Amino acid sequence: MKKPLVYISVSLLSLMLLIIIFFDFNYKTPKQMELIPQNNQGLESLIVKNNNQGYTILEKNNLITVLGVDSNLIDTVKCQKLLANLLNLTINELTEQSLQLKKQYGLQKPLATVSVNYYIDKKVDHVEINIGNEAPANLGNYARLNGKDEIFILPKEIADLLLASQTEFISREIFKDIADFKTADWQLNIFDLNKDEETIVMKNAEGNAVYFVNGNQKALLSNTAKKKMMNLLNLQALEIEKISPGLDDIDMYGLLIPYMQINISSGEKSEFLKISAPKDGMCFVMPSSRNIVFRCNKDDIFFLDNYEDYKDSLYKKYIFDSQEQDINSFNIKIKDKNIEIKKANGVWQLYINEKLSTQVDSNKFIDEILLQFNKLELTNGELKMFDSSATPEVDLEINYENEQKDNYQFFVVEGNAYVTYKTYNICFKVDKKMLDELCNILRKVL
Repeated sequence: MKKPLVYISVSLLSLMLLIIIFFDFNYKTPKQMELIPQNNQGLESLIVKNNNQGYTILEKNNLITVLGVDSNLIDTVKCQKLLANLLNLTINELTEQSLQLKKQYGLQKPLATVSVNYYIDKKVDHVEINIGNEAPANLGNYARLNGKDEIFILPKEIADLLLASQTEFISREIFKDIADFKTADWQLNIFDLNKDEETIVMKNAEGNAVYFVNGNQKALLSNTAKKKMMNLLNLQALEIEKISPGLDDIDMYGLLIPYMQINISSGEKSEFLKISAPKDGMCFVMPSSRNIVFRCNKDDIFFLDNYEDYKDSLYKKYIFDSQEQDINSFNIKIKDKNIEIKKANGVWQLYINEKLSTQVDSNKFIDEILLQFNKLELTNGELKMFDSSATPEVDLEINYENEQKDNYQFFVVEGNAYVTYKTYNICFKVDKKMLDELCNILRKVL
């Protein structure tokens, strides 16, 4: 009985040995290697040939060039990121080396061939990558180095750019060349060809904005509208629709006679945009500084959709809206008395002529003030200006936590009440009864 058991044991051991030998011959331990040696002195160029005609990126003295693309159009950040990723790429070889399965990789006829040229020992060396089919789970694409059998997966972020056209490296930032608008004072002019020119002036330092028609001040803008205006400066196109369009192209995109034109200017810099009528949530935009038609999301251009109806919602209707911004302090002057209400460790405190008052319930007082402000609705279009020597009933300064500041003065003239927004010397009519109630609240604490 023992001999059959011995035979069975020997047979099992032999089978296991054969399996180990089989796996050893057909599967390798996966290895890692750097695409570019660590002791390199940087990339010299990247040459890509793909089904989208490819592109060439050159780098010299930290200056990026994309052949065939004007230097002012290049998205240098995207170029630098791609080159840096290639420079630091570690290849993880796949374990599966079966020749029968290599057809699935698509490397017999690669989708792209990429030459990465780098400096090493004061000379230029290179590696060539062949890119094949997409790998499962959206990981990227199969790839291998030219002349080698090892297969690896090129990460999706890198593979997608290496399979793209050169237009992928054109900046989609509409105001690319006027980035200082984000910190400087600027103005936005909106042109409807059938109507008057409308202008919004933005004082970025204070975060203030005033709306004009034909040079006449008409309204203040709400904080919501001001945020949308600032977002406009960061406008990004969804796609590049056409480079160097001809007249027929411009007409086809609805830009020969545009739906709207805007001009944003600050100091000596300006950008003029032609904008098509919105359709299916999109519109076409063509900047004057770049001969390119971009496709944009219409919602990113805050004044575009139903402008006549929509612009009414942009106006500031009240002196103060407690839901728009957090207040840091109020400075109020009435009858030569100074009232200051400010936060200390989240608690409102009341100061009269710079002395802390303990006789008044500050929280109740501030609630009454805010309630009264929310009743003071502005009547836009009332442009009565007052002599600078006129004495206001109330002088109000509101300081916000974001360091924005609003200054208002309240006057009573011929039985009517007005509020002047001092920053722009623009004046609006308000309800005199509401102003009287505000003054009565203030007088109670004096």
